Amino acid sequence: MKLSDIVSGYMEVPPIGLILTEDQVSRNLKKAVRFYAGYATIKAADLADDQIHSNIDASPDVDGAQDVELSQSEFAIIEPLFKLYVELENSTALEASRGLGIDPYARATGEIQGDIRQYETDMPSNAFSEEIVTI
Repeated sequence: MKLSDIVSGYMEVPPIGLILTEDQVSRNLKKAVRFYAGYATIKAADLADDQIHSNIDASPDVDGAQDVELSQSEFAIIEPLFKLYVELENSTALEASRGLGIDPYARATGEIQGDIRQYETDMPSNAFSEEIVTI
C-alpha cells in the first residue's frame, strides 16, 4: 500500500468528528512512518548502498518520491501510531475551539499524549525483526 492510498482510504470514511484536512492526515502518516523508519528499514524504499534507514522527511512530497510502499506487516506496526497522531492533532484543534464556545467531545490531548509516549517507547521492540538463522 502506498502512503497516498492509505490516506485516501482513511479520508474516504473518516472517524466521526474528524476536522482535519487530507494534507494534515498525510503529514501525520509521514510522521509515524519516519518514527518507524528510525528503528526498521522500510522494505520497499529505495536505499543507497550506504543508507541503513529509509529517507522519509518532513518536506512536501512534490515529485512522489516519498510515496513509499508499505507492506501489510509494516503498516500494522505504524497504523496505531498514525491514528494516535491524527487523534492528537484533531483533539488539539477541538480544544482550541473552546474559545468559540464549542465544547470538545474527544479525548483530552493529555490522555492521547500519554498513549503516544507509550507506543513510541514500545516501537523499538515492535519494529525489531531479524532473520532466524539455524546452525
